[in-house]
Amino acid sequence: MSYENEVFRIFFNKKYQTLDQTSEGYILNLSTLVFYIFDMKKFVTFSVYNQKYAVSIEYTEEVMSMLPYLEIPHSYEFIEGIVDIRGEIIPVISLRKRFGVSEEYERRSYLVVIVIDGKKYGLKVDSVEGVIDAVDTEISSSQELGEISSEFITSVIRKNTELFIVIDVKKLVEMKQAA
Repeated sequence: MSYENEVFRIFFNKKYQTLDQTSEGYILNLSTLVFYIFDMKKFVTFSVYNQKYAVSIEYTEEVMSMLPYLEIPHSYEFIEGIVDIRGEIIPVISLRKRFGVSEEYERRSYLVVIVIDGKKYGLKVDSVEGVIDAVDTEISSSQELGEISSEFITSVIRKNTELFIVIDVKKLVEMKQAA
């Protein structure tokens, strides 16, 4: 049996949606196949205080320029305030404050809107890098980081010469003060 036939048989038997019907029969949808073979993941990337971070695209709803927000007195230190996005009130989390780095934003900032367990949060970041694809061989788990504090880190992505810290968004939005 040829390699192509074996791949076809495996994907057909597992009922993956990787086959497109044509007048000549079935063909493999290569873009889908690449994601299954390499277990490719997508991440939204951004910068905070000259460091590059990433959030899994599955948690990301949208990215926009920072909107005016209402400050909330006596709130958690890392909550900048709340913002109204199309009639929905969303808390804004300053990643600079959450990570304990300089609180002064030197230039225009952005809002990365994430959804965790049905609740929306806005992450205030310095700049947005874009969307990257990463395969398992480019991702190191936080256990491989050794002595580095990994409270909000799930892994690190190596893309060419760049490193991106993947944020554990569930821990990030926990409402307890940063140490």
